Amino acid sequence: MTKKVFKKGVITFDENSKEDMLLCFDKVLDKDGYIVEKNDPSVKILDQQGKPIHRSEFGGIMKGKDGGLVFIKNDIGSLMDLLDAVGFDEDA
Repeated sequence: MTKKVFKKGVITFDENSKEDMLLCFDKVLDKDGYIVEKNDPSVKILDQQGKPIHRSEFGGIMKGKDGGLVFIKNDIGSLMDLLDAVGFDEDA
């Protein structure tokens, strides 16, 4: 059985909605597929380790501790960081 976890401040979306979701946050994809600022495409969006995020690596967005947005990659390390940040409850 699959458990779904819903947490306040976490937005989830499917593969086909990535670009629409990015646009809601004034982000777009550059010609190489990296997430960039809509108003300044020379500024790439970075993950928590300071690396640019490619469309194929994009896993989600959440509100950071400082109130800003945190862009999350879809790799296991980033997803584990997300679970720690939102306080995953195995019994939920």
